[in-house]
Order: sequence, then C-alpha cells, then structure tokens
Amino acid sequence: MATFSEDYRNAACDLFGDRLNNGHLLVYTGSSPGPDNAATGTLLFDITLPADAMAAASSGSCVMAGSWSTTAAADGTAGYFRFTESDTTVVNDGTVGLSGADLNMSTLTIASGGTITATAFTHSQPAS
Repeated sequence: MATFSEDYRNAACDLFGDRLNNGHLLVYTGSSPGPDNAATGTLLFDITLPADAMAAASSGSCVMAGSWSTTAAADGTAGYFRFTESDTTVVNDGTVGLSGADLNMSTLTIASGGTITATAFTHSQPAS
C-alpha cells in the first residue's frame, strides 16, 4: 500500500479548502445520494462560505475557519450535507450530527427562520 508524506497530505487538504472558498454548505433532509448525483430531500439551509473557509493544513488535516451560520429556509431534520464550489460544482457529501459526524452542528432539528450554526468540520487526508 502506498503511503504519502505529510507535505503531500497538507497540500491535498489545502487544495480541498481552496475549493470551498466562497462556496456553499448545503444541508438537506434524508440520505446522501452521493456527490455525483443530484441532491435529494428538502434543502434546509445554504451557508455561503467565507473567502478562507478552511484553516491551513497541519499534520494532514484542516479545520473550518471560524464558525459558519445562516438562517434556515425550511423545517426538517438534517440528514446530510453537500459542499459546493462558488460555481455550484459539487465537492463532496457527508454526514451531519451533533458530535462525531463529518459535520457537527448546533442542532439537527431545523426550523424555518431559525439561526443555524455549523460548529465543527475537519477534512483529513490519510497517509495511505
């Protein structure tokens, strides 16, 4: 099995972060259809990401820069997230939860008009 240097892993993480700059975090109800398929479920909210969405990579990982929040557009239970570039090109899908998920949020029960905050997201590039 191939293994990758920390420099390579950091560069891969930084590239991931660059793709998110000024992009979008979309959260939907239901299960992820996979990033190569059209989104399914109800769009609960869309957070426009900052110009520097992710902090610089270290030890093959990068974390979200600051906190991200918006006002919810619909009622429902968060099921999955999708990151897109600023031009809506899909980057990836993942799980949402209160802790231990790909994306941790302050609540999974979304109420239209309520403030929603993403509290933690880490992208890691494996060594092998």
